[in-house]
Amino acid sequence: MCRLLFANPNGWPAPRLGVPEPTIDETVAKQWPLFPIAVSQRVPFLLLAGYRLGGRGEAAGPTLGVCEDLNLIGQDYSTSGYEDAAFALVKSTRFRKLYRAADRQDMEKMIILQAKRGGNK
Repeated sequence: MCRLLFANPNGWPAPRLGVPEPTIDETVAKQWPLFPIAVSQRVPFLLLAGYRLGGRGEAAGPTLGVCEDLNLIGQDYSTSGYEDAAFALVKSTRFRKLYRAADRQDMEKMIILQAKRGGNK
């Protein structure tokens, strides 16, 4: 939530939550400043199905502490156009390079489903 609500001038470090599912190209992931979230046409999307934990997950306290000194984002997120934003995201070169070919179609479906569910309030 902090990544979506607060502007961090130093950028957000990669979360330490475990191994991303599906496998991703870490170099490409670093191109999204809010990873594991991508914003397409002011609509946020989760880029992972989850994380495989190998121990304790990262505590929320330190991240929340950082947020105390940050400003809120300067622009609201969109309340419409979810599917257009999803299609723009999944057609992007960066999205296609993030995943192995074997996982890409499933992740495209997941992004489109997020858009459809977001539009059905």
